[in-house]
Amino acid sequence: MPEPQPIVTTATGTGGDIRIILESGKVSPPTNLAVGADRKTLSWTAPSSSAADENIAYQLTYTSATDFHKHDTNSPDTTALIPPALREARYNVAIRTTKNGNFSDTSTILPIIGGLPNSVGSVSGGSNLTNVTVNDKWLYITDNNNNRVVRIEKDAKTNITANADYNVATGLNNPWGATVDGKWLYIADTYTNRVVKVEKDAKTNITASTAYEVTTGLNKPRSIVVDDTWLYITDYENGRVVRIDKDAKNISVTGSDYNVATGLKNPWGLAVDGKWLYITSDYNRVVRVEKDAKTNITGSDYNVATGLKNPSGLAVDGKWLYIAETSNNRVVRVEKDGKNISVTASDVFSTDLSYPGGVVVDSTWLYISSPSELKRFPLGWAKAN
Repeated sequence: MPEPQPIVTTATGTGGDIRIILESGKVSPPTNLAVGADRKTLSWTAPSSSAADENIAYQLTYTSATDFHKHDTNSPDTTALIPPALREARYNVAIRTTKNGNFSDTSTILPIIGGLPNSVGSVSGGSNLTNVTVNDKWLYITDNNNNRVVRIEKDAKTNITANADYNVATGLNNPWGATVDGKWLYIADTYTNRVVKVEKDAKTNITASTAYEVTTGLNKPRSIVVDDTWLYITDYENGRVVRIDKDAKNISVTGSDYNVATGLKNPWGLAVDGKWLYITSDYNRVVRVEKDAKTNITGSDYNVATGLKNPSGLAVDGKWLYIAETSNNRVVRVEKDGKNISVTASDVFSTDLSYPGGVVVDSTWLYISSPSELKRFPLGWAKAN
């Protein structure tokens, strides 16, 4: 191979010509670009001729089908964090050496998984954080064993242990699920067999009061979701999902008038989009039904995903359905319009979890609650096979 030649360009000014020489190839490229064991960093080997040269640095470029990022390290160090801003599923990463305005040829391109896994541990120190819901600024977390719902800033790292400052609702009885809309926070007060409603920005002690009740007549309600008009609730022990007006008060849902889905076995997780409800059932599957119909679920015709191990929380984002697969310590992602998808390793979104329960999305992040910790992951990130 011929020796790379300098690139010469000439600029003319009042003092005469100025020659600018960019000596591509005059600096050797780094080698052995690799993802670190923590999957949060990249590492490489410095060119042998430059290993002790403090004047060298490196330039990393991340390219996907629709995204591009460039990172100048400005340092001779041979490691760098993977940028958390990466949101596509896969990127090609290239690296080159820079020195005094010169640059090397590009090293071999490395395909990587986008995003920064476990980039933020938003909260720790709770006691059985069973579910999480989100709005534009806040995360609301059901702290089951402490009989409360807490609120923290979604971009912070907060330890809530025995700290009343974060309380939004207290006096509950093992709350499992919650959801939020413009003004209100709706809570599944599970062992009181009811759903209650409090102002999302207040501090409310509910205790045995009926003043906050939206509905009764449930048997261990687990999850709640809300749309513009309706509240949908998984009635765990009664094997059904019920629907009530979100502005209702003290409605008893005994009987079948409020049923949306029946024929379920211990429905837990729940998610909603424009037309559909997604429900975990039978400790091993997720089903889909029309949210404005009354459906008795029999057989496999309603299955979206199967082969799961104790699925709990659900979240919908675009074409994807995220499923907290609690007993496998992972979250999986499948197409929400799928049918009878048998979940495999290729569907795994994250395994760096311990008994995940609740999942929720905003425009950028997927938040996942585990018994004592809340984590968030960029939506574009996906675990490598």
